[in-house]
Amino acid sequence: MEHQDWKPTKLVKHTKMNQDKKYNEIQHKMNQDKKYEENEYEDKKHNIFTVKMGQQIQKLRNQKNINTQEELAKKMCVPLQTIRNVENGTELYNGQLVSKLKKILGNFSWEK
Repeated sequence: MEHQDWKPTKLVKHTKMNQDKKYNEIQHKMNQDKKYEENEYEDKKHNIFTVKMGQQIQKLRNQKNINTQEELAKKMCVPLQTIRNVENGTELYNGQLVSKLKKILGNFSWEK
């Protein structure tokens, strides 16, 4: 049996108290992470595209000679209504959508 590498295993009985303690530790860590994220990205977080963002996108679209919202929608492979909502400031903010916009319109940042 010398050729086998056996490691001892510790058996632990999971009691309600141990489970509650572990759960509380996990919840505490999640709350700390959430507070950190909220503070770290507070100024960068958007809920929707604003009207000002939409105007900037429209301006960039016209500079790239993409004359209609429909042309931009086709190039981005998104529905026309999405582009309309972005330019009107009613679309939910979406990182993937911003990435597609930057690929087609060029790299830009939001004016403050």
